[in-house]
Amino acid sequence: MDCSLFANNLLRKPLVLIGNNIRQVFFQSASEKYRNNKTNIWPFTKKIILYLFLGGIILFLPLLFLGPQIFAFVFGERWREAGVYSQYLTPWLLMNFVLSPISSVPMILGQTKKIFFITTINNVGIPVIMTILFLNNINLANALFYISIFVIGFSFYTIMWIRNICKATTLNN
Repeated sequence: MDCSLFANNLLRKPLVLIGNNIRQVFFQSASEKYRNNKTNIWPFTKKIILYLFLGGIILFLPLLFLGPQIFAFVFGERWREAGVYSQYLTPWLLMNFVLSPISSVPMILGQTKKIFFITTINNVGIPVIMTILFLNNINLANALFYISIFVIGFSFYTIMWIRNICKATTLNN
């Protein structure tokens, strides 16, 4: 198995499981708050973002600084390179971990067309950037670094957009 694929699969699968569970609980709670009170769900959403970010930092900080050593120790020296890739994937995975549960806010607020458009740009942007980088002979580690920067920026944009629609929806009701 390729080292980058191994690192990605190993890190992403537990996060998807945790994120899906948090998303279900968040969706139910946020929907109920909005439906019952037509209240601004941004304070609740912001609290979830902060908890996820702090929890994610605790989970990812060791990988960010010690990824190669951790992978070599746990899986053997052969997988040290996967630890290097885990360092590059860490910011990307952290932002996905934070954004995944709150991605249901647009559905709650009736903004599904806009979130579909935003998600499509992100999902198309990553392979386009990856293709451009590889056509310019950028190695995989650097490509992952640049894509992580793109994902971080795009995630911050999405979080700010979610904040704005939460506040705008409250004003309109």
